[in-house]
Amino acid sequence: MNTYNKTQMWLVEMCERAHEAGFRHTGLSGTICENLLTEALRKDIPGFSFDRGIISFATNPLHSIPKSEELSSQLDIIIYTGKPLANIGEHVIVHGSQVKGIIEVKKWLYPHSLHHAQAQLEQTKKLADQLSKTKHTIVPFLVTFRFHDRQIIKRNWFTETETFEIKNRYCFSGNFSTIKKINLYPWQEKWWNDFDSYPYAGQYEKLIEDIKKLK
Repeated sequence: MNTYNKTQMWLVEMCERAHEAGFRHTGLSGTICENLLTEALRKDIPGFSFDRGIISFATNPLHSIPKSEELSSQLDIIIYTGKPLANIGEHVIVHGSQVKGIIEVKKWLYPHSLHHAQAQLEQTKKLADQLSKTKHTIVPFLVTFRFHDRQIIKRNWFTETETFEIKNRYCFSGNFSTIKKINLYPWQEKWWNDFDSYPYAGQYEKLIEDIKKLK
């Protein structure tokens, strides 16, 4: 099996193992997904740093304390180079000139919540562009671990994101089955043992390839 597909399977399985174990609070399960993806990206792309945190757009970040209006909101994953301006626990502050991209991470998305997720990321990107004092571009990425396909009416991640303005979008798993109205976990599905033929296979690899293109 493709190495990247193995990682994609691991990401999907670990996020659902967390659910199976009882980590079902929305905020906590989201943080678990962010941590899992960060771990994988650090391993597969050692040339960049990946951390949760805030971007500073202060003119002289090394010589003054940034003002609130010069700081972004908290971001799920920042893709950057160099040493952060500050590092406390698992959070960093990095200067806008160091930032290559930002990743919005979702555990689950549904057809009705897709455009809200896109709007969130577009607003963050717009704010970053406004605060930046240079022509430096920060590229937005949207990653969801699971998408709630609508199988009967044939709506899935690929059909629902055809008109998205954000081209860097990735989903690690979609269609699922139920027994007595209870969702099956991915490893209980027939497609799990033939993941290379799964329509969502290759999404993590595409994410890796696109991040490597950042300059």
